[in-house]
Amino acid sequence: MAAGNAIMLSLTGILMVEPFLNMLPKPDDLPERTTVVTVGYGSDDSGVGPGGHELGGNIPGVRTFDVAGHPLGRTKANTGRGPDAILKGGATATVNVLAKDGYDGVSPYYLAISAGGNDAICISFIQMVRPDLQVFGWTGDIGKACGAPWYPSNREVNTNHTKPACVWIDGDGRSGSGPNGINFKGIGLHMTDFTGYDGTAISYQADPSIMCKSKPRFWMYPELTIDDCIPAFDPILEYNDDKTDKDISKVVGVEGTTRECLGPVPYGVDPDLWDQDYAYPSKRTTEAAPFMEGHLVSSASPDHSAIEVCNSESSRGPDFLSLPEGVFCDMAAKKTYPVCTTYVKDTCFDTERKTLRVGAGPQRRGEIIPRKEYHKVGNWGI
Repeated sequence: MAAGNAIMLSLTGILMVEPFLNMLPKPDDLPERTTVVTVGYGSDDSGVGPGGHELGGNIPGVRTFDVAGHPLGRTKANTGRGPDAILKGGATATVNVLAKDGYDGVSPYYLAISAGGNDAICISFIQMVRPDLQVFGWTGDIGKACGAPWYPSNREVNTNHTKPACVWIDGDGRSGSGPNGINFKGIGLHMTDFTGYDGTAISYQADPSIMCKSKPRFWMYPELTIDDCIPAFDPILEYNDDKTDKDISKVVGVEGTTRECLGPVPYGVDPDLWDQDYAYPSKRTTEAAPFMEGHLVSSASPDHSAIEVCNSESSRGPDFLSLPEGVFCDMAAKKTYPVCTTYVKDTCFDTERKTLRVGAGPQRRGEIIPRKEYHKVGNWGI
């Protein structure tokens, strides 16, 4: 399979899927040193809450690095509160990153994606179109398989109607700790390792540590701002003809080397103001995530499993109901309940009233049924 195709990794293995990347071409009117990065938000397109922002949020910051990890360009996150800064779930944020003067012909290999503003975002896919027009893509299923905080998404990314999971990053840490905590502020990626070659997919499937246990290749960062650099492979990786790693000892368990972090000033920004005005402030709290409280997502898609969501230690998000499975997941307790039917009337989820029903029948000894009330309900595929 040709480069530029997406790799999707699921719990059953790595699947090669048709390109979603070519749907988002690079515009012709940009400077030649521009890398176009598109960040696709997970979809709650049924309108969960005002504006449908539960999986969307502020446009993230993006920084690019060359093959050795030297910084090339950066575009700060949009931390505003207007419609141009906060995008709804299912939207795509397009971030143009201009490399510094004198770096014509130098292509980026690494990306750092850092959250901005006060809204956590759930990322379904990331695409990088380099100045040489080579295209690379990453999906949230890879992050999910590597233990990143994730949630189902209803967004289709290709003509096969594939719906990868989305991965959470949170700019201000307000999601905090606990069962729904989102404690990562950014993602670091060696994007050129996500090419869609069969050999790469097979090697990742055979040994997930090649993908998940390599800090320069893919890493979730508890602290990451636009000013930070990310580690790079040192020495630069070498590949076999099928794009698999020549020496995995230089990949697995590798911390990498971090280069200088001042980097170039973005196009149009006053260099004297860059460091002091464009650094993203870092803060951490431990309060609960209010955007998840009182929210329910109900899915009619067979691609989504409430059982999987509840059984995953790394899943984060609103309560989830799978209609095909007939199962409800209480995300706070990570506990499943059957949907109420003619035959199941007690200790079940009432899909009409959107609440857990206790009933008059016998319950399991010592079980406490939580009270559920929702002021925002999203319906996927209904």
